[in-house]
Formats: sequence, C-alpha cells, structure tokens
Amino acid sequence: MDGFVALRTMDQTILQNLKKNVDSKNSEKLKSSSPSSVSPPTKVGKPVNVMALTPADLKRFTMPQMSISYKGARLPVGWKSYSTLLVYEADNLRPSEKIAAFDFDGTLVDTNVRRPGADAWKLLYPNVAEKLAFFHHEGYKLVIFTNESNIDRFTNKRQAAIDSKLGRLKGLMDITNVPMQVFIACGKSNTGDSFRKPAIGMWQILEHYFNAGLPVDRERSFYVGDAAGREGDHSAADSEFAEALGLKFLLPEDVFGAITGPGSP
Repeated sequence: MDGFVALRTMDQTILQNLKKNVDSKNSEKLKSSSPSSVSPPTKVGKPVNVMALTPADLKRFTMPQMSISYKGARLPVGWKSYSTLLVYEADNLRPSEKIAAFDFDGTLVDTNVRRPGADAWKLLYPNVAEKLAFFHHEGYKLVIFTNESNIDRFTNKRQAAIDSKLGRLKGLMDITNVPMQVFIACGKSNTGDSFRKPAIGMWQILEHYFNAGLPVDRERSFYVGDAAGREGDHSAADSEFAEALGLKFLLPEDVFGAITGPGSP
C-alpha cells in the first residue's frame, strides 16, 4: 500500500468529492424516506415507483433460512441464497460505516449477453483494481449490487447461468485482490421483485443483516453504475436506486476516467 502515500491528483479529487455531504435536497429526502416506501423524484419525464422490502419482509429474514443452492442449482463455496437473492462475503471482509457500492456489468467489467461463460469478460477500465484498492484503503467496504435475471429466466440452463455470472465475479475478485461483498438479484423485470434494482431490497438486507450491526452512513457512502437514463442507456435503474436511497451517484467514468484517457495507470 506504499503507493497510497502520494495519491494522484485525480484520486484526491474523487475522495474529496465523495466526502462532501449530499446536498440539502437529498438530505431531506433521506430523512423522510421509510424502508417500505421510497418515492424518488421524476426522471426522464416518467414517475418512478421504487419497490422496497416492508418491515414485515425484513423481520421474516433470518440467516438460517439461507441456502447453499438456488432453485436446484449448486452455489460455489461462500455463496448463499434467500428468495431471489444471492449473497457472497469474502472471508476477510470487515463491516464499515462507509460503503463503496458498484454495479457490475458495464461498470466494472465489459460483458456481452451473446458471450456466455465464466471467462467471457474483461475489465472495462485498466485501473479498476487500483481504484478499488484505493477505496478499500480509505476504509470503505466494497459492495457489488447487480441484477441477473437470466438465472431465473433460464430454467433449463440455470446451473450454467449461475456458473457464468458467479465465475465472472470470482475472476474480478481474484484480479483485484480486495475483500468484497456481492448481492445478486435474480428476479425477472416487471415481476414486482423487491431485490431487483431500482428496488432497494438488496441495500436493505445489507444494512439490516450484512454489516455486523454497524449502521451505514449513507451520506459518506456512494454508488457507481452505468444505467442512468441517458440516451443509449438500457434503463435508469442505477441512478434511481442511488437516488431512492439518498446515495451520491457516480458514473463509471467519474471514478475510473475515460476508457483510454485520464485515470488509467
């Protein structure tokens, strides 16, 4: 970690920006939000209704209910399932008040639905490992929140879908070599699944059960994702997810720089 003694200007700027409190509008929104009903502002001209787990849903969750398989498919060591949610925690993971949260596909890695398989991916930016190590060094817990409806959709190829997605995540974690926590929402879209982004169920489970009882400081945490409702984006799920939670939202290029430009090692 000696390289962190003299942080580059870009890294210093990112950290300084992340340490700023969210603006007063987001602060008020966060104070008034309840776990069971979150209504973020309108985006791209359409009302946004964000699903969430109710207090009763959260109370029903217990660790013993988690399974080492998912609808008949095997899960690798370290992975567990609950309802339509898959969860992984690295052995050396530590709780933190600060969460550095990321989407996976299109944010940390480049993948393509036409290229299945655990090895069919590459880092989207050459400095992903460096940046993740930087945030880990600064005391953030690294968490990935990702949707993967193929796991539910491919009923006859569910094991292959699980092996593909979880294999890619393992590949990323092997390369970055920093402890991470991963939440995968397997539910299909338009089914009212409270885990699938922009629904905030994954974050609620993290806060209530997967941070060793340590309260999360949302104003010091942030979320990075590529689905921001821009022209060409497949959705606004990431920006709506962050907005509903009162988290600072960043695009991948805000953190990692241009793919071949500033921010690369």
